[in-house]
Amino acid sequence: MSLHRRQMLLALALASTGGCRRPPARAEVLAALGREVALPGYRRLAASAAHLACATRRLEARPDRTALAAARRAWSRVLVDLSFTWPLRVGPVADQRLHLRAAYWPVRPAAIDALAAAPLDEATLGRAGAAVKGLFAIEYLLFDPPGTIEGRGRMLVLLAEELQRLAAAVAEGARREDLPRALAARGQEGVALLVNGLVETVETARASLEPPALDRPAPAVVLLPGARGGAVQVLALGRLEGTAAHYLGGPGPGLTTLVQAISPAVDRSVRRALAGARAALVTPSAMGAPQACRALEIALKTDLTGALGVTLTVQSADGD
Repeated sequence: MSLHRRQMLLALALASTGGCRRPPARAEVLAALGREVALPGYRRLAASAAHLACATRRLEARPDRTALAAARRAWSRVLVDLSFTWPLRVGPVADQRLHLRAAYWPVRPAAIDALAAAPLDEATLGRAGAAVKGLFAIEYLLFDPPGTIEGRGRMLVLLAEELQRLAAAVAEGARREDLPRALAARGQEGVALLVNGLVETVETARASLEPPALDRPAPAVVLLPGARGGAVQVLALGRLEGTAAHYLGGPGPGLTTLVQAISPAVDRSVRRALAGARAALVTPSAMGAPQACRALEIALKTDLTGALGVTLTVQSADGD
């Protein structure tokens, strides 16, 4: 499903109100989220990672502007699909350390350059540290400095192929272990893990959009994940999409249906905050996005945790 179509479906779901029906059990909600949100998300990530690997191979074979632009677009697609998976970190995602390995930050440009200039194969790259691998190492090689790709093709291919294997392993592991059933068996623990994942995802998205605090000296150049590729806003929107999808669910029930049965007012509050954050992020400037994400973060930390009886375990980066 295209990004535009997913955004349209999320917008429609955010504007809707739940119909009257029997409140679902926690296990039913968790199984539905695993089946209709998590598994499709992992499959999309595996497919886009495979497409990125193909794009880097074409770029290595013919390093021209057309191939470079295609590889950059493929990188952005993987970034969106990975960010969608952020809220739910259980099963193969946790076992494979997907987000640490695929999105380690900050990367080390000097070490990346040194590795790219050396004789390189899959085994050598496998022994390298996390700070020279993953999507943001690929971002550095594709975008910084602009237009420079000579001598980087082999490392780009190896990084993309490693990422492809990782994404495929997560998707296959989730299928093999029957993630929906495993989630359903967690009950309230599963709900708590997901709610904390939503909070952490939104907090991270909000922090990525905010300028440096006034009481800290600002560096000459502020680099954030996705900044080299002009994708800071795209990354935040992808995380918000993942948050909305895991809250609203797919055709089956989501967390929203559990909350509606306990407190319709809380459900309306969370939905309004989701809609407000998304509306701010899809505007070209995203001027009000940090404040809108902050409002959503507060709604999740206070209203949602209270309604679902969840203890907040996320350690806030800014002391909230």
